[in-house]
Amino acid sequence: MSGFEYYGFQKIGRPLSQEEIKEVGSLSSRGLVTPHSARFLYNYGSFKHDSKTVLLDYFDVFVFVSSYGTKKISFKLPSHLVDLINHSLNHSPSGDHLSNHSRIPFYKFGGVIEISHHKEHTVIMYEFEEEGTWQEEDEIDSVIAMLASLRQDLLTGDTRILYLTWIAASERGVAIPFEKIVVPNNLKALTPAMEVFCSFFGIQQSSVDLHAAKNPRNSDNNRNNDDSYSIEKLSSEEKDYFLIRFLRDEPDTLAEMKLKMMNKKV
Repeated sequence: MSGFEYYGFQKIGRPLSQEEIKEVGSLSSRGLVTPHSARFLYNYGSFKHDSKTVLLDYFDVFVFVSSYGTKKISFKLPSHLVDLINHSLNHSPSGDHLSNHSRIPFYKFGGVIEISHHKEHTVIMYEFEEEGTWQEEDEIDSVIAMLASLRQDLLTGDTRILYLTWIAASERGVAIPFEKIVVPNNLKALTPAMEVFCSFFGIQQSSVDLHAAKNPRNSDNNRNNDDSYSIEKLSSEEKDYFLIRFLRDEPDTLAEMKLKMMNKKV
């Protein structure tokens, strides 16, 4: 199919308002907009608006796929939570296992992972070019359905998805400086969403296993310990703060609470 382009956006948490649905719908006659998503399909032509601007203004996740082989995934994260993530990784109770080079900014690599800052938000974008490969519409929809989980992983300091992207780039001949990054824990125990991500970008299981073997903490049965998220680590004031945020249905409250509890382990 000549010139096929797919632009998919997803809203996580609080839905779009009716006014926002109208605004997004007015961007193109090729759109299908719901309170939690928008999809624009083109067989000829392309989306006439900047996708990053639409992501920043209305959504949390963006996916682009073209028949020419381009694949992109972007996550919008609150910048103050990214700062908390970096603090958590720098002061991990695992000691020397996690160094400063495990922070999210160190995964930035031109043409592979782009990280940009926009006032209150940080956008992390993954991009690959694979000529002649693309998914059907329903396959891309299934990828988008899993992305909320991957965004949540990032918001709780799980850098596996970033490391997997570096693996994907290295499989395509890109000279990745793996020596600057610590291999994440649980790389052999990927979540279903991470497995979909690997399939989407064609990451080989053999490559994942090879890198996982570099970290002795990795095993098939080794998964994150949820004890690190004990509510008892929070003060009474912090518990009240998060309870109010939950009652107000404020976005990313759970991620922020988990990061606070992780930092309490220090």
